[in-house]
Amino acid sequence: MPRAWPPAGALVVCLLTASALVPWRADALYTGGADPVVVAKAGLTAIALCLALLVARARGQVHDVPAAPFVWVATILAISVLGAAFDGRGVPTAVLAVRVLMVVLIVGVLHSTYRPLDVLHAVVVAFGVLVSVATVTTLLLGTTGRLHGGLPPLHANELAALAVVCLVWVVARFFRGEDRPTSAVVVAGFVAVVLFTQSRTSLAAGATALVIVALFATRVRLVVAAAVLWVVAVVFGLLTLSTAVDQLLTRGDGGAAQLGTFANRMYAWEAAMAPGQSFWHTWFGGGLAQKTVEVAGQPWTSQVLDSSWVSALVQSGRVGLAVSALWVVAILVGLLRVHRDWRGMTIALTAFLALRGFLESGLFDATTSFLLLVTLAFTAASYTVTEPLIRQEPDRAAAQPISTEGDWSHGRSTAAEVSHA
Repeated sequence: MPRAWPPAGALVVCLLTASALVPWRADALYTGGADPVVVAKAGLTAIALCLALLVARARGQVHDVPAAPFVWVATILAISVLGAAFDGRGVPTAVLAVRVLMVVLIVGVLHSTYRPLDVLHAVVVAFGVLVSVATVTTLLLGTTGRLHGGLPPLHANELAALAVVCLVWVVARFFRGEDRPTSAVVVAGFVAVVLFTQSRTSLAAGATALVIVALFATRVRLVVAAAVLWVVAVVFGLLTLSTAVDQLLTRGDGGAAQLGTFANRMYAWEAAMAPGQSFWHTWFGGGLAQKTVEVAGQPWTSQVLDSSWVSALVQSGRVGLAVSALWVVAILVGLLRVHRDWRGMTIALTAFLALRGFLESGLFDATTSFLLLVTLAFTAASYTVTEPLIRQEPDRAAAQPISTEGDWSHGRSTAAEVSHA
């Protein structure tokens, strides 16, 4: 039977890493310098890296780690640092680049001793812990308005994104025939978090991800199929017979805030793509430290970009944006080689990150979204550059769910292991 929890070592490292990547201060952007929060987060990331190395040494199982994720990330960072050097943001961009590289190194070390699914499972469980703690502390504080994190102080959109990742993972287990009675409660909890955060971007991208999971379903029990049809009927009823969905989409203000928020994004995007930039800024960007862009003709002078793809254009220029897009495409292509029982879930998570990136920032920075993207990148590269241990179909006669012990491998095995396959 599949394990309910990932290996303890991988889980602790991923939890520490994710804790260091979530925002500790609401609505604060790093522009350079050092303060207690910056130093503490850097220290926590360093501890996570050291612990990952200790775990790998203690296990004594060293696997070959694909170099592709390192090459892609290093290329993007080199482009951004080069652009920042000519734009006057070299030091803060270098600091952020080191943090990003540390995240890649932590995930790489974990993949040297654990199977890809173990690492991915640990990341998802770490996200689930953060969502649970943030939600409970918010409820204890008795805050009003959109649901957001209390401790850590996660923005509503960030909390929703973490909940969607966990939701996709649990639902994917349903479509692999691994449903459990407690899973329904977990699904209901994560759905409630997404709805009460009123994050429309995560809701739309998450719904798309769930459709992808369903399309790649391998086997579904009758009770699960009935539950899916029931959920579809309830959603259809909400759309046609109540105002719940309308209140969610407009957040109770008739859509004025929605239009205003989108208009603000458009001002920033138009400024980011406006002609007249210098050669270096146009092609190589202004560095990872550039989180805002100057806007004209408005009461405010600067605007947060609120888009990972537009941020990539601003921070690493046209060259960096092209490399970033090609990297995501390469991840999706590599995930097509994953065992079919896990293919839909991994592709759905990657699609969710890419779609959410159009209206939310942080996909190519030291964030939880980047942690998940890098984990998926190592998973995809493991299947692209090596031959999976198990390629044939599972034994249907056994009628047992696929175990996490045998489905995922880096392609290195002994003769005995191959014979068992």
